[in-house]
Amino acid sequence: MKYIKLFEDLNQDGYELISEDVFRSSKPYKVSEYIRFTDSEVNTLIPYGFSDKYEGYIKSHQDTVTSFGHIETNYKSKVMRVSDDSRTIYLYKGDDEWFFVLVTFEDEDFEKYYKCDQMYGLINFIENECGLKLK
Repeated sequence: MKYIKLFEDLNQDGYELISEDVFRSSKPYKVSEYIRFTDSEVNTLIPYGFSDKYEGYIKSHQDTVTSFGHIETNYKSKVMRVSDDSRTIYLYKGDDEWFFVLVTFEDEDFEKYYKCDQMYGLINFIENECGLKLK
């Protein structure tokens, strides 16, 4: 009988710090190719303060844009984000129930990248590393 090992190569909490190269190669290049979060995943993350609505200007040529330079509504549910005074946390969904996280810091030219195995690892990351709790 075979047993599936949970969180293979990850810590017990189901997430780990990764390099920028691993992060960039793990998600599609174009926003239009991003995987949407399911309604259940969105509803799990919103109580932590995350939003699936992204209003903003073009950050790069990768984004699909409207005539006014705003990101189209098809961006909705493809990236979850939350901000405070010091950082912004972006969540991306990958294949096979992997989630990828980008944390940018407002006062520093510094970013951190994580991968999380399943929603379990993502919630542990949000609570342990980000200090966010259910609202």
